[in-house]
Amino acid sequence: MFFLFFAYSNCYTFGSGIKELNSKNWYTEIQQRSNLTVYVVMFHGQHCPACQMAYPNFVEAAKSATSTIKFGEVDTSREYNLASQFQIRGIPTFIVFHPNGESPYNGDRSARSFLNSAYKYVPNLAETVDETWTEMNKTVILFSDKKTVPPLWKAVSCHFHNKSVKIGFSDDEKIRALFKITAVPTILMTHNDTHYVYNGKNSFPEIRKGVVDFFNGKIKPPAPKTPIPVVISPLEDEEQFANICKGKGSYCVIIGAEEASATFREVARRYRNDPFKFLTCGEKCPIEYAKKGFIIVHPKREAAIRINEEGELRAGLDRVIGGDARFTPISKLTENEL
Repeated sequence: MFFLFFAYSNCYTFGSGIKELNSKNWYTEIQQRSNLTVYVVMFHGQHCPACQMAYPNFVEAAKSATSTIKFGEVDTSREYNLASQFQIRGIPTFIVFHPNGESPYNGDRSARSFLNSAYKYVPNLAETVDETWTEMNKTVILFSDKKTVPPLWKAVSCHFHNKSVKIGFSDDEKIRALFKITAVPTILMTHNDTHYVYNGKNSFPEIRKGVVDFFNGKIKPPAPKTPIPVVISPLEDEEQFANICKGKGSYCVIIGAEEASATFREVARRYRNDPFKFLTCGEKCPIEYAKKGFIIVHPKREAAIRINEEGELRAGLDRVIGGDARFTPISKLTENEL
């Protein structure tokens, strides 16, 4: 039985992702480990059928582990001091060493249970995504309808901590709208103007590989659809205004000027795939309330939003997309209203 167990154990130890722990390496592996690392340790011994039964699942869990989660084993028949230090009374015994200390593991001896027990101790380093992330260069974002960050995503955030890519999380519908995410959960990777929706397996090794491959240029996102051209039309009469702005599905965004400014053209380019029509309202414009500043006209109601500052235009359009914009009846609209 002694020979069978160690032949079996060693067969799995080498190359399995399980570290053989002993008195010589315990200090460096466990006590000096990173404060982000979770270590699941199996204390086993000779002549232990239960150890032999649990070991394959322990190995399977180690194969699916993250860089933040490690698996180790201690042979109590050789490491008497470690067995005594942790008061090992029966085998196999499992202990999880985590950033807050150590905890016994008494759950099922399945690979999934071993992994889940470790994941729940992984710290969360994912940042909350806000509007500024639309301007960032290298990001990986999990969009979810859950309020809490999943353990797997915590592990992803720890793995890429202090690297050039930012890991984010959002359960905010408005933020999803900014990134044009229509379904959750979705993992979105961005690099400059390139966006890629991850479609691989929901496991750490696959997600890590997907992130690395994307930023190394090994994954080419599907060719984007032909973009809608940027069109900014001059508004010259009421009939044109009615045809474009009323009863249709698009909101009219009007600048009170003969020519569109550079900022207005950039806004029109950025939102060209959204439900907006962009217009200029110059000298011939018949819509008096649109001749100054910026106006967003509701297509179904006699209402609009006045934007006085050019820098506030994008925020106003985002509120329209997010569904929380406040429109003012045309009859009450004044130049001082936002």
